Amino acid sequence: MAVARSAVVRCAAFSGRWPWLIACVLAVLSESRADEVLLSDVVMRTADGEQRLAGRVVAEGAAGELLLEDPAGRMRQLSAAEVVGREDRRGVWQPADAEQLGRLLKTEAGSGFEVYQTEHYLVCSNCSEGYNEFIGRLLETVYAQYFDFWKKLNVDVASAGRPLPVLMFQSESEFQAYASRIHPETGFEGVPG
Repeated sequence: MAVARSAVVRCAAFSGRWPWLIACVLAVLSESRADEVLLSDVVMRTADGEQRLAGRVVAEGAAGELLLEDPAGRMRQLSAAEVVGREDRRGVWQPADAEQLGRLLKTEAGSGFEVYQTEHYLVCSNCSEGYNEFIGRLLETVYAQYFDFWKKLNVDVASAGRPLPVLMFQSESEFQAYASRIHPETGFEGVPG
């Protein structure tokens, strides 16, 4: 935005000629689109070899740490040592829509999982349809209560603007196996889900 301001100030020298000023402002705005962000394709080192990630750069640390949001909305915190390769570009961020997110979740979860959508959630589960509906209603109740709580405190909280993903397993052992595969560096003993 500092670039845009300085360009507008330089263009203001032509203030006697409004068309020039308007043309300068429009040129600056078209060059620095507000919806463009830093996107990155990253190759990261894992225990099983290398993994490719693509997403929006949310934050970068001075020592090369990286917080990357993938299209499914998952935040990946990467240390400089984990990043083997990286290619950056500027572009418009396109998070996964509900249909794409459902496919991503089903692929990640494995066979036997189905997607159940509520107003604010996308539940991917291998549980019964009745249980999925019950959990969907429970999640929507918590969602409404969360926003009501903050509203009473006069705190503005923005909705994610897209369905929030929920992965639900029929058994604790299935969750343990999934969690160990996704986060091998973390122990999940005693965590039921």
